Amino acid sequence: MDHYQPITDVDVVDEFAAGYREVLADPGLRMRGRMSSAPFVLVRCPQCASDILTNRSPGKRFVCRRCGGAAVAEHVPSAVAERVNERVGHTFRDNSHLVGLLVEVADETMLREAMRIAEEQGWRPLPSDAHFSRRVRAEALSRGMADLASAAFFACREGTGRPVGERLTDPSTEALLASLRKRFGRFRSFSMAHSIHAGDPVSLMMAGRSAEAEQLLTERSADAGDAPAWILLSDGALRRGHLETAERAARTAVRLAPDLGESWHALAEVELARGRPADALAAAVHAAERAPSFVSAHRVKLVCARRVGDTGRAAEAEAHLRHLGITPDDAASKGPGH
Repeated sequence: MDHYQPITDVDVVDEFAAGYREVLADPGLRMRGRMSSAPFVLVRCPQCASDILTNRSPGKRFVCRRCGGAAVAEHVPSAVAERVNERVGHTFRDNSHLVGLLVEVADETMLREAMRIAEEQGWRPLPSDAHFSRRVRAEALSRGMADLASAAFFACREGTGRPVGERLTDPSTEALLASLRKRFGRFRSFSMAHSIHAGDPVSLMMAGRSAEAEQLLTERSADAGDAPAWILLSDGALRRGHLETAERAARTAVRLAPDLGESWHALAEVELARGRPADALAAAVHAAERAPSFVSAHRVKLVCARRVGDTGRAAEAEAHLRHLGITPDDAASKGPGH
């Protein structure tokens, strides 16, 4: 939630807190768990100098509504934000966060040694296909780390208290990087943090706590806002080969949000993995219709259409992929899930 009006006295803080609670009471609100527990910070837009009160995740980029410029939610001290957090019951003290670190080293020998050093300092390996690994990699690529070596590794650790911001590195990360520099000299690295909220299944899955996330989703009243979490759960289960869980999660996402293309795409991926290409194609068609710019939807549609011999659907998918700047043969060779 973002607030652009100045907050200068207690009455305004109370008014803002009341409005915030009304927003949380909206049954159609998405990501209620994360929003209801994320502390607020005060961000100054670098373009127009507007003060923006926000509870977006640390390091999250967003567009300033006043000037259209890019701003970043950095968790820095602010008396205004602390007053607001006191009124709405949010604090950094008990806030958990996950720090992910990507490091590039020259060869497999250095890779093993780097992982040993990281584990000795309380870090744990993070599988390259984990949700948080993929997010860290995507952000690193956007920052220019385009040629990630095969020896690059991910490590992560959980912490409590004030999470690091986009340009801040926490002490545990600094300590590990110092140890790696002492051992190997120069290397490239990238780290980022993600807040973990007990009431938000997406953040739990980012932390690799999929079982907790599924239990939370199953126990609470389902609404359309939970569809992204079920999609993420399906994707993770599919990558681990847990097809029954993946299918159950995908079908739940479709039931909760039938107009969301990503829901149907998740189901298409599962149907294809279970050896049902005709059913997968039907789901992929729904996904492509509902999300015309979603490349993966057209990609899985093309793969399924070719597999069942539906030349008409294949031609449609090829045309859409070309329109989106993707070479159809390259897309099909990668297959679904990419």
